[in-house]
Amino acid sequence: MTEKKKTVLYVEDNEMNRLLVRRILEPRGYNVIEASDGITGVKLAEEKIPDLILMDINLPLLDGHAATTRIKSLERCAHIPVIAVTANAMEGDRERSLIAGCDGYIKKPLDIDLLPSQIEDFISGSRETVDVRSEKKLYKEYNEKLVMNLQRHIEELEGKNKLIEQQSKEMQEAYMGIITSFLRAVEEKHSYTAGHSARVRSYSLKIGEKLGLPLSQMEHLSQGALLHDIGKLVIEISSLKSDADLTDAQWEEMRRHPEIGYKILKPITFLADVVNIVYQHHERWDGKGYPQGLRGDQIDFLASIVSVADSYDAMTTNRGYNKLYSIDDAKEEFQLCSGTNFNPVVVSAFVEVLDEMKTRKRPV
Repeated sequence: MTEKKKTVLYVEDNEMNRLLVRRILEPRGYNVIEASDGITGVKLAEEKIPDLILMDINLPLLDGHAATTRIKSLERCAHIPVIAVTANAMEGDRERSLIAGCDGYIKKPLDIDLLPSQIEDFISGSRETVDVRSEKKLYKEYNEKLVMNLQRHIEELEGKNKLIEQQSKEMQEAYMGIITSFLRAVEEKHSYTAGHSARVRSYSLKIGEKLGLPLSQMEHLSQGALLHDIGKLVIEISSLKSDADLTDAQWEEMRRHPEIGYKILKPITFLADVVNIVYQHHERWDGKGYPQGLRGDQIDFLASIVSVADSYDAMTTNRGYNKLYSIDDAKEEFQLCSGTNFNPVVVSAFVEVLDEMKTRKRPV
């Protein structure tokens, strides 16, 4: 029985480089598929599930680091080894590539004799690692680079004509995927926040449905709930541990995350209706919240929904230091804090949601 050919996806914008890799690998039994930009590379990775991806770093639309982060966030693709390939290598490029999710690093020009064995090694499970002493610093730097590049890429697309409108939509979706995958990575470093943003989104949408929000507002609510903690991407890792362990200085650092998130998202045109959700989700109905001290109807209504959903997840997730609330306990707490911490209209809708959640949990 003939052994199935192994497939290599080469993401590279230079046609001559793509031709060279085909000439090296195809005679040795590899099936080579190609993409000339990061967005197409992500799509092909998900569609074809190759055995290995060679990822050029300097790509149009979506650079190789961002494309790798997106690919690794997809459940179907997380296992695929991704090898960074770059010319003009600078100090730290290897480590930055590994932080972005790459499994190895190869410099150009490619070694014609060595490349096949390098590929076979990575397919067989070989992986490069980052020195733990530099990992935190590099991780923070990459997060900052990710959000700084976001607006630049969107502006490039928006500056072009309507013929690429669909590509612009794909770009938006790709970057939403990258940002949320990084938020998950931050959350999963601590068991008490793992899955937090996804749960907040779920609770927020249940409230939105109960309130009968139109589809456009539901979409903004979904995005805002997923991104409400995006400011934590550039908060020092040491400040992201449980609230009970924070020093005063770390707590002040943590309280900056809504404003940082606002500054990250404000320049991004397609998220214009989401920024106030991120900025205001820690405001209180009585004006005692942060960062602006807004009160009542000064607070964005969708932010008020996310505030309730965020608080419910904190109440019902075991964080090691807090009382774990039952549905009834949480319902009582929200009713008690309606009109002080929370918007009464939102609380009323969420109480109905909680009643339905409790009913579904009862045995038949």
